[in-house]
Order: sequence, then structure tokens, then C-alpha cells
Amino acid sequence: MCWQIESHLETRTWFAGGDHPTSADFLMGFTLEIMHDVVPQYVGPKVIEYLKRIQERPAYKRVRISLPARYLCQLTTHVVFFLFDFEY
Repeated sequence: MCWQIESHLETRTWFAGGDHPTSADFLMGFTLEIMHDVVPQYVGPKVIEYLKRIQERPAYKRVRISLPARYLCQLTTHVVFFLFDFEY
């Protein structure tokens, strides 16, 4: 398990510590999603809660629905939609 990440998320909702996601959350969220898919044994409960928060964001849902499964790795191209809930 990534104990440093788990420890960091013990007292924070988002990585930068504010009440809303920032670019740090986009970077970590994408990375942790891949980690969760590839090596789930290293992902702890706080990371899973964190990923659920990200996945509940309306913009995240729109991007997920708009991309076929084979293109989900291209989520990085949609960073502004994920973070700032812009319409497209």
C-alpha cells in the first residue's frame, strides 16, 4: 500500500487540502486510477474513497460516458472538463 498517500488523505478531501479539486487532484486521480486497475493490492481505503469522490464529479461522468472504453486512457486530454466542470 502507498502509505504516504493514505496518510496524506487521512486529513484531506483533496490533495491540495482545499474544499475543491485542483490540478494536483487531476494528476493524482489519473495516476491512482491506473494503479487501482493494475495493482489493486497497493491501494488502500482512503485512496478508494478519494477515487469515488473524483468519479462522482459531473464533469468526470460526462467524459467517461463520452469516451469508448478503448479510449479511456485518453482521459488526460480532458483535464479542464474534469477539474473545472466546463461544458463542451
